[in-house]
Amino acid sequence: MFLKKISIADFRVLKNIEIQFEKEFTPTIFPLGSLNGGGKSTLLQLVFTLLHCSFNKERHQYLVNLLSTLTLSKQDTTLAKFEICHDDKEFYLEFILADHPFFDDLLKKEHEEGNQKTTRERKQYYFKSKKMFYLMHLDNEKILLCKTNINDLYFLTKMSDKVYLAAPSTQIFLFLSDKEKKAVFLRESGVENYVNYINEAKKNLTGFFTYDFASTDLIIKSFENVRNKDFEDALEYGEYGNHFKTLKTALNRFLIDKTITVDKQLSSIIFKLKNDDEKLLPEDLSHGELKKLGIYIWLRYYAIEDSLVLMDEIEIGLHPDWQYEIVNELQEWSKNNQFLLATHSYELCQALTPSHVKELEPKLIKTK
Repeated sequence: MFLKKISIADFRVLKNIEIQFEKEFTPTIFPLGSLNGGGKSTLLQLVFTLLHCSFNKERHQYLVNLLSTLTLSKQDTTLAKFEICHDDKEFYLEFILADHPFFDDLLKKEHEEGNQKTTRERKQYYFKSKKMFYLMHLDNEKILLCKTNINDLYFLTKMSDKVYLAAPSTQIFLFLSDKEKKAVFLRESGVENYVNYINEAKKNLTGFFTYDFASTDLIIKSFENVRNKDFEDALEYGEYGNHFKTLKTALNRFLIDKTITVDKQLSSIIFKLKNDDEKLLPEDLSHGELKKLGIYIWLRYYAIEDSLVLMDEIEIGLHPDWQYEIVNELQEWSKNNQFLLATHSYELCQALTPSHVKELEPKLIKTK
């Protein structure tokens, strides 16, 4: 999947945004820069929620949360438009926020003029004639539509599972409900409750990942997964495979003078100093080491390939040298993905050509 173009007319701080991404660029990694308040995180969350949730009814509540405060200045407004390549198909998706009573009046007028179809049939005919999908009601006044040149809802549903968002757990996520977002500002147990709400969202949104210690469980699951693959190899070929050993080797590359493995019960992670049998305490590992381990495991465990991966502030906790190197590592860790990286890091941007870097106002670098 490749996102060729984003167009946003007016959403929160985002005004008249138009960003193009060049598919022929190598690597397909695009930093997104601006000063604080430029809307980088808002942009990633809008793209993620519209593309990941619109074509899956079980995720529609997150669209309601994201769009509930928007008001209409006319009968219908384009919220965002995307140009996309996926599975050798090129298409556009234009998400439209529309006045629900307007469509009811339109269909009522058709009926009065002699159209004998049922209301449902008239709606389906109208949307099909306009190359639209009806997505959902936001409330009694607004509905969300998608205008597109591809008439295959199954294809769009499968595409939605190729969209991922990774962000710090300290981020305020716009697709949470008002109650959930406000929890972080409550005096008693606010942050704890907010973390619980995020974890619940991650259960429902398969493409949602946060940079936090929940990745420890993901590391253990990854060791379980490769152990099972080795056992499957033994059953099929008569000897155990090297999946477990390969994973250990890959993870140990991230650690400086340390090693990683799991206990025999696969219940906990064990860190040691190289050439030393003494176990390390959690505080003996750096934030950056744990973060890189988490990102690598997330990409590999979920086999994220041929996807759109949106990552917010990936540089947090990483030494400047690691911020520069993360670009090459992302290429190495995953296949054929497009990465959009919202960032404040000059080091990360310098690892790519200036044309790779996309900027929102106010920009990171002032231009004449």
